[in-house]
Amino acid sequence: MSLAKKKTASVAGSISANASTGARAKPKASISPLMTTAEICLVCLLIFWVQVQYRFIPPALASRVESHSVPNLRGVNFGTRFKLRGVKLTRQNGGLQINAVWESLMPQHLSYINAVQLISAQGKIVSSHDYLQDDFQREAKRGQIWEDKVYLNRGQLKDVAKIGFSIYQSTGKEPLVANSGQTDWEGRRLLISLE
Repeated sequence: MSLAKKKTASVAGSISANASTGARAKPKASISPLMTTAEICLVCLLIFWVQVQYRFIPPALASRVESHSVPNLRGVNFGTRFKLRGVKLTRQNGGLQINAVWESLMPQHLSYINAVQLISAQGKIVSSHDYLQDDFQREAKRGQIWEDKVYLNRGQLKDVAKIGFSIYQSTGKEPLVANSGQTDWEGRRLLISLE
């Protein structure tokens, strides 16, 4: 029996079976798994694309953060790669909002890791909040500017006297040296006093 005849016989058999029982054949609802996966991927890509678009910022927006920056945190170079143009600290709901504006000093992939360390009055690290500069490790042009936003809640700030910023490679090399501001670790961690 050919494939076409088998299909016809199968359909005819199901029709006669339904006719004898009085039941109507229910159409099977099927969703193509490929279509569902494709739609989910598209939505995820759109979400990431929107978030990424707001990572890099124009100089005018960077100037706003710089104008409200902690004075000794303006224009701090980390090695020959990055410049911290300014850090704005804002108290919110018992926590602390940190807006840091960075500039790339050369064409490079943003593959470094930023460390935000919460430090006690005795100099001990209470907690560390490390994050990739860019999840996609995109290439930044020389002079390209971006803003990082970090929020620390009231609980995270308990017993914290200073915040330390450092930048290091994921390969485990030492952090880059900051050329100004209050530092420790032989200039490899920039400090912000909260007192």
